[in-house]
Formats: sequence, structure tokens, C-alpha cells
Amino acid sequence: ALAWLSQLDHAFFLYIDNADDPDVDLNAYFPQTTRASILITTRLREAEQNYWSGSGSVIHLGPLDETEAKDLLLRSAGLPLSGTQENDIATLELHSHSLAIVQAGAGIFNMGLTAGAYLNLFRSMRTKLMNGVNDRVKSKALGGYLQNVYTTWMLSYQHLSSLAAQLFRMCAYLHHSGIREDLFFGSLVSMPRVRELTIPYTPAEAAAFDSLNLFLQNFVEVGTGFWDQHRFRTCMQEVCSHSLLDFDSENEAYRVHPLVQSRLKELEDNRTSATFLLATSGFTWWNDTAQILRLASHVEVVLQPLGSSEADAAESFVHVLCVGGRYAKAEPIAVNALNVTTAKLGNTHTDTLAASSNLASILGYLGRQGDAVAMCRSLFGAYSTTLGPRHPTTLAAATNLSCRLSDLGNRRETEQIQREVLKQHLTTFGPDHLQSVQSLGHLALTVGLLGDRRQSEQMQRRVFEKYQAMFGLEHRQTMLALANLASSLASLGRHPKSEQMKRVVVEWKRQIYGVGHPETLEALTGLALSVSRDSGRHEEGRPMFEEVLERTKEALGSQHKT
Repeated sequence: ALAWLSQLDHAFFLYIDNADDPDVDLNAYFPQTTRASILITTRLREAEQNYWSGSGSVIHLGPLDETEAKDLLLRSAGLPLSGTQENDIATLELHSHSLAIVQAGAGIFNMGLTAGAYLNLFRSMRTKLMNGVNDRVKSKALGGYLQNVYTTWMLSYQHLSSLAAQLFRMCAYLHHSGIREDLFFGSLVSMPRVRELTIPYTPAEAAAFDSLNLFLQNFVEVGTGFWDQHRFRTCMQEVCSHSLLDFDSENEAYRVHPLVQSRLKELEDNRTSATFLLATSGFTWWNDTAQILRLASHVEVVLQPLGSSEADAAESFVHVLCVGGRYAKAEPIAVNALNVTTAKLGNTHTDTLAASSNLASILGYLGRQGDAVAMCRSLFGAYSTTLGPRHPTTLAAATNLSCRLSDLGNRRETEQIQREVLKQHLTTFGPDHLQSVQSLGHLALTVGLLGDRRQSEQMQRRVFEKYQAMFGLEHRQTMLALANLASSLASLGRHPKSEQMKRVVVEWKRQIYGVGHPETLEALTGLALSVSRDSGRHEEGRPMFEEVLERTKEALGSQHKT
């Protein structure tokens, strides 16, 4: 056949479809003639280097856009082209993957279902529905393509090396996007810390932990003990080369198709290992706001009632979710951690008290101030008894109690507690220590609420200057202090300077937290009030209020009391 093609005296077109086997050299199948125009379709990234023939010879096909995906679904299913909202939802849940959409459309047609009915079936069966048997879809319904969705991916998966395949399977229990090298490196760093728990692991948990630890050791340089970035990236690039992962160079993160994740979960149950992976990474990046925010979407994926020995993982998850503004999702994790530590360690153990403190903070964020104050009083009493009234942990409990009392409007008791805490911190650490500066900041807010606005402004300015000296301007603590100083200036009628500061805070929070985060919306509300109420520029402030309202509706629903 090749000899015949090579002897043709006119131009012709040769189409090589689904060239997805990396072990096959297609050059052996090319006719030896300049009259041939050859089109190769492949999922292999390396094909670009192997068969490139000049500028413009390679076309990268991305996912379908929403309109294309919906049209393809309707045509494949034989449905009216006008469509309905359930058709839109179906294409979104198939993540605009063309083969998956064609297979779903053929399944809808063969089983006589509506898109909504198919979608409900898909949600319950998922991988089983798209195996070409349960959905009764034959290759001719897929445009002649011989493999269904999952068979196609499995053929690529089977070509991966053992380590690359193991790394890929770990991605099954993460969010489908934003998978970063930092997540795995962070986990390795904190593995020793999490292994030393007060409550021992169950055999299943210990096996999952040891499996993760052994896996991560593959990315440690022999001799130096350093993280082997080259080996990690080589493994991820191997997976990418088979089009099982995509790399987002702008954000330095990988993404995997959610349908592929569903199939991977059938190969190996890595949920507990993924729990440890995220928890340990959370401890490593505890004080790095940007890293913690990236972890939040992954933590949400593995959320479940944690095992009896995973209270330490719960501590990490609660922190990640709270920094991400996901307080309602953090609450059941915190409740479970408190129940576990109470049952295993008793009411007065430090781990139990720490779990109680986490829950009290969450209740405060959720607006349940009465419950939060009651828990904080109990904690303060317990720490005072077990550690003494001047212990740093006791003073931290006193600060938490004062903040909850302030939320209830009990300003005088708040001030009394905060002055005592500040006095102890100044005596122990001096005026430039972080604990002393934090205490001064808390007291400054209370002084302002009690009516001494000028003294409050002076205190807030000292706090801001000290934080800026410690951390620089673009740090969470510095920005919080700047926002508080801006509010103090507004209360003194210095509106232009206050507005200027608030704009800096809003812009920073948008970049770090995102536009819909509670802290960003709170800062934007403050700016809107400055522009509209304080400066009288109502038309300029109105869009800001509207943005806050719309994003709050998106997060909480239109019927929420907020």
C-alpha cells in the first residue's frame, strides 16, 4: 500500500486517526512522496516534536465552548436544537469533553431519556454509565471511534511508568484544577510532625499514612535529603505527554479532567492518603495565606467524617477552610475533632482544649456569638486552672474571649480583659514582640468603640507601623492593621486619607483572596461606605454595594439573613 501511494502522480490526502500509542513510529507508515498531505490526530504531546513539518503544521484543540458542547449534545441525542436548561447543566458536568458528550448523547438516544434523566443516572453511576455497555453505545454512534471515553483514557494510562501512574492516581482525590508541586512538597515537610500524634492511628490509617510517606520518598534526593523537583516534574510531564493532565503555565498548576478522576477512583482508594497529603501540606503552609487559599478547594473534595485518629488532620483542615472563608464547612470538622479528642483524651487535655478553641472561633464567624462566648469562658477557666493565668495559651484564650464579648457589645468587660492581656505581654515580651502588637491592636479597636477615637487612631497607627516593619506592606497582618487605621481616620472625619487606604486594602484582598471571599467583600463594603456615605459620591458607591450583594447571594443564597 505504501509503495502504491508513493507512486501516485497526483496530490492526495492521508488521514491517520487516534495515533495514541507512543511505541508506534508513524514515520514507517508515511509514503515516500511530496504529493501527500498527512493529517494525524493524537493525544500524545511528543508527536508535535516527532512529526512537526514547519510553522502552522500543529493545531492544539482545546475543550468545546458551552455553545458548541450543547449543540453537539443535542445533535448526538436527537433532541430539539432549542434545548433546555438541563441540557446546559449536562454539558457543564461533562466538562465540554467532545467524546464524552457524543457518548452521552448516544446514550440519551438509545435509552430514550431526557437530558435531565440521563444526568441523574450519570451522577449515580458515573464511570459505569460510560463504559459502552450500560449506555448501549456502539462505536458507530461515536462517529466511528472504536473506544468509549474510559477505554480511551485507560489505554493512555497503561503506558505510564509505575511512579507516574501512582502520582496520577493521587490526583483523583484532589480538586481537578490547581494541582501544584507545592502541595506535595509541603506534605513531605510535615510528615514527621503528623506521625507523632497523641491518639494512635487505626491500622487502616497507619497503612494509608505509611503508603503516602513511602510514595513521597521517591521525590527525595538520595544523599542530600532535598526535594527532587526534577523527578517530580518529569513524572508529571510524563502524564501530561499522554494528555491525561494539562499544565497551566500561568499559574504553575496541573489540571485533570473530572471524568478521568472518577475512573481513577475505581483503580485505587486513596482518599485517606489524600487526607494526610492535604493535612500535612496545610501545616507546612500554615502562615502562607496564598498557599492556604490554594489548598482550600482540594480540602473540600476530601471532606468527610474524619477517622477516630485524624484529629490532627482536622486541625489543619479547619484552619484551611477558615482562611478560605468556608466557615460552615469547617464547623462539622471542628465538632467531630472535639468529640474525638474529648472521648479519647478527656475534657482537660490540651488537644481537647485546642479543638474547643477552634470550634468557638468558627461559631463566632458564623454569628453564633452566645455559644462562642460560653465556650470561650469555659476555655479561659480551664487554661487558667491547668496552665496558670499568665501562660501564653491562657492569654490567647483571654483574647479570644474578649473578641467574642466585643461581638456581643460587652465593651467594658472586653476592655478590662484586653488591658490585662496587653500588660502581661508587655512585661513578658516587650513592646515590639508580635504578641504585644496584636494585643495593642485588639485594645485599640475596643477603645475606639468606647468613644475615644483619637487615642484609638494613635494606637492603630503604632500597630500598623510595627506590622509594616515586621512583615512589609503586603502581608495579611499589615493589611488588617491598615484597614483598622483607615476606619479610625474615617471616624475622625479624615475621609480622603481613609478612602485611599481602603482602596489599597481592597485591591490586595482581591489579588490574594479573590473577589468573592468574605474578607474581600467586607473590605469592599467599607470602601463603598467611604465613597457613598462619607464623601457623598453615591453613584460611584452604588456599583460597589451591588457587587457585594450579588457575590453574597452567590455564596449564601438570596434568602440568607445577610
